[in-house]
Amino acid sequence: MGVGNVINLYTVEISAEGWLTLFKARQRCPLLRLSAPAWLRLLILRPLCHEPQLICCPYCGIYEHPLANPTWHRVCVRCDHYALPLDDTFWRDVSARLRRAWYQDRTLIARIKQEWEDRPVPVFEGPLRWVTEAWRHAPRHRGRPPADGRRTLVGVWMEFLTKPCVRVRADGDTHLRFEEVPSLLPQRRAIQTLQGDIPEEGRVFWTAGGRRVIFGALSAKELHEIMQAFQAGAWRLFGKAIELDEREARMALRWLERQTMPSVVTDGPTPRRPRNSPSASPADRSPRGGEGAQAMFGRRVGEVEGPAGA
Repeated sequence: MGVGNVINLYTVEISAEGWLTLFKARQRCPLLRLSAPAWLRLLILRPLCHEPQLICCPYCGIYEHPLANPTWHRVCVRCDHYALPLDDTFWRDVSARLRRAWYQDRTLIARIKQEWEDRPVPVFEGPLRWVTEAWRHAPRHRGRPPADGRRTLVGVWMEFLTKPCVRVRADGDTHLRFEEVPSLLPQRRAIQTLQGDIPEEGRVFWTAGGRRVIFGALSAKELHEIMQAFQAGAWRLFGKAIELDEREARMALRWLERQTMPSVVTDGPTPRRPRNSPSASPADRSPRGGEGAQAMFGRRVGEVEGPAGA
């Protein structure tokens, strides 16, 4: 991003407000494309405003600048391109954008608060201090929050059983053999296993078309162990076993696949909204917000460890 060869980056020839204006005009910083709901979700997941010496490079993302002198924060030390310092000027601009969006939609903070009911009240300082007070006094939003614990449990097991993986087999007492497999079970068979519908050892099934149904390389004993481990996780989380239907299992798998940082920041966890309510508020729609989140993070939000003992 060039702003002219005559500019000396190591002086104060351009004010902090002018530098921010240049980045806005060229639309190169992904953070400047986030909507107000996306900003609130991002600050809850990672309070960037509390981290010192942060800069945003259009090519390298967000990281802490190694030099303490703020004069050097306009240059990325990794690629030598221009960077945007995340300083007080930047956060005052973010605060003003959030406040304008909140004035236009007074349910904004209440809706985001409902998505993160299990989170403590965020504590922001400086220009964003008002968000803490607004969050604390936001009324309870209508509608039931999502059952993320159950969906996560089901989704993790479905992903474990249906996604490509590496199986480890023991040949004799000393040799291990690693085998790449497209999946441990087909999706339908994985659902039946978690439901407890496990065929007897050696039993053969045939489809209406005359094809033999093969249940993969897992034995009936292994399928029973998978089902028992799944229900053990349910007992640890909810104090009881759960009954699973096919639709819930498929939806949980699709939901888990969408829980990457970019999708959660831009779209949020999909809540169960009341019937006859709009599917999304106009403030939630950010045409290119995903690019901003993807440039910063690529990991899964709330990463869950794989099923124990699998």
